[in-house]
Amino acid sequence: MFIKIGIIAGILILGGMIFSTEMNHLFPTTSAVAVESLKNDVENLSLQATDIAEKRIDESVNKIVNKTSNTLENGINNVENKITSEISEVKESSQKIINEKVSQFDPLKLIQNFLKSFE
Repeated sequence: MFIKIGIIAGILILGGMIFSTEMNHLFPTTSAVAVESLKNDVENLSLQATDIAEKRIDESVNKIVNKTSNTLENGINNVENKITSEISEVKESSQKIINEKVSQFDPLKLIQNFLKSFE
C-alpha cells in the first residue's frame, strides 16, 4: 500500500517538475499574484507602522515643546513681576528719603552756619 502511494507521489512530483513551465503558462498569475499580494501587504504594514511611529514622535515632541515653552514663559513672567515690584519698592523708598531730606533742608540755617564758620 505504501509502495503504491510512494509511486503515485513520485509520479506527481516528477510530472510537476517536468511540466512546471507549462503550469506557469497555464496559471501565470497564481504564484505572481500571491507573491505580489504578500509583498504589498508587507509594504502597507511597514508604511502604517512608520506613520504611527512618526505621529507618536511628533505628538511627543509637540508636548515637550509646549511644556518647555509654558515653563519658560511662566518663569519669565515671575521674574518680570519680581523685578517690577522691586523697582516700585525702590522708587517709593527713594521718594520718601528725598522728601525727608528736602523737608529737612533749611537754606537759611545753612547760610548761617556757613557764615559762623568764618567768624
